[in-house]
Amino acid sequence: KNTGIQIRNIFKPVTVLGCTGAHRPTEKCVTGMNSPFPGGFYHLNQWSSSFCQTLPFLSEDAITKCLKGKTLYLLGDSTVRQWIEYLGRKLKGLKLIKNGAESRVAFDAHSNITVRWNQAQRKVFEDMKVAIVDAWDMTVAANSFAVHPNAVIVSNELAVALSFFCH
Repeated sequence: KNTGIQIRNIFKPVTVLGCTGAHRPTEKCVTGMNSPFPGGFYHLNQWSSSFCQTLPFLSEDAITKCLKGKTLYLLGDSTVRQWIEYLGRKLKGLKLIKNGAESRVAFDAHSNITVRWNQAQRKVFEDMKVAIVDAWDMTVAANSFAVHPNAVIVSNELAVALSFFCH
């Protein structure tokens, strides 16, 4: 019944108070953590988690240092595909290899980085020690409802994921 009604534009004055600084979590991101909703906020195009410390991972060197010598298993949908494409653009040595319709791999022989990923449900992993990145929460917080968000959002999603295994 309140749809399509006119709101009167007579408002009382709004007073904005100073802020002593945003709350920064002190706990490191570890697998198995439950993320609240909302899980954080954007400020100056950088995601700030409300429950664990996230690192920016903006440079090729930082990402390579984090992933060097590791095999990373990513399970998800088109968001994971965007992460893989982003890593392919950021890490010059990472080469994408298709192994049939279901199995995909990216590999950097020099840095010994392997990334494997296609599709799984969050429910399957909820009681296991896995890191879950709520990419939709992050996309909506950036005031974007795009199914495939821009590179700034994808970069922040990946930084949250990397924060879980690289402190």
